[in-house]
Amino acid sequence: MALDARGCQHAIAEQIVDQGGEYILGLKGNQRHRQEAVDDFFTGATAANCAGVSPDYTAEIDRDPDRLAVRLYWISETLCTLSDTER
Repeated sequence: MALDARGCQHAIAEQIVDQGGEYILGLKGNQRHRQEAVDDFFTGATAANCAGVSPDYTAEIDRDPDRLAVRLYWISETLCTLSDTER
């Protein structure tokens, strides 16, 4: 099920988790400090050959006559270097 921006509100996220659901949110530029911390986490993990992180990775390519979009997805449940991980 897709969620729009309302799905990012704390109360809605909490309800989804409380009812046993899971979801993934994309991190965008309006969360600059959090985005920088996540970038640093995966950059460090990559530099250390992912020692102790075990991320999953996938790529998606969308191509049409006017543009090419490449989306890279790194996923990990190891969030030890990030602050406020419950959020």
